[in-house]
Amino acid sequence: MIAAAHFLRYSDAKRLDPVGMIKSLAFQLAQQLPDFAKLILELDALTLDQLTSFEKAFEMLLASLSKIKSPIFVLIDALDESDPLEQQQAGSMKSFKPVANRAMYALSSLLIPKLPNVRFIFTTRPDAMGDNIEKVLRRSFNDSIQLMNPSVLRVSSDQEGRVMVFDSIINGCSHISFGPLPARPNLDDTYRAYKMVWDDCKPSSEIKNFLNVLVAAREPLTMRQLATMGMDALLEDLPGTTL
Repeated sequence: MIAAAHFLRYSDAKRLDPVGMIKSLAFQLAQQLPDFAKLILELDALTLDQLTSFEKAFEMLLASLSKIKSPIFVLIDALDESDPLEQQQAGSMKSFKPVANRAMYALSSLLIPKLPNVRFIFTTRPDAMGDNIEKVLRRSFNDSIQLMNPSVLRVSSDQEGRVMVFDSIINGCSHISFGPLPARPNLDDTYRAYKMVWDDCKPSSEIKNFLNVLVAAREPLTMRQLATMGMDALLEDLPGTTL
């Protein structure tokens, strides 16, 4: 059903770039839609490579989608990750900037109004854009949206309210004794499990510095970059590497 998907991530500048998002969607759609692929292949590769304006990128790459009559389904994951980091932190409502979420701005200003045949599926935290994400989506779609909680999409109602990554931690670090496990682990339980993994590892100051480098990077570091910094050998010693 889904013809293209884009996964936003606050620590990856390339994924947050609206031009990159449009290029990625166009590439995926071209793989699914032969007629659309023909139009894409007629474009000048050098011009595409030098695009910096998401308005021009849209006109060149996605505007022709409006000519397709059948519905096209596109998934955009984690709209909240496109919020500036300072706005994602608790208590940051006062610093909210309405157009700081570049992905949502590109969607609401171009993709949504100019591609009526595209059916968008979004995932997001409800507090994105300073608690205004629902209002922005309703306004962008003229109130024609359907909201769904994660529990609705799960097979069993027993999973409602459960933080599923907790199971990955427990199963991936079976050598650690986590004690009695909660029936429905929440976020606090997940943080406690992470702390136990950290304490079990007893990371050195070198590993702590390495983690600071990984967290500070605006996009995932490649193995070549890590090797250049002399840090590639530290990967196996990171806490929770067995995950």
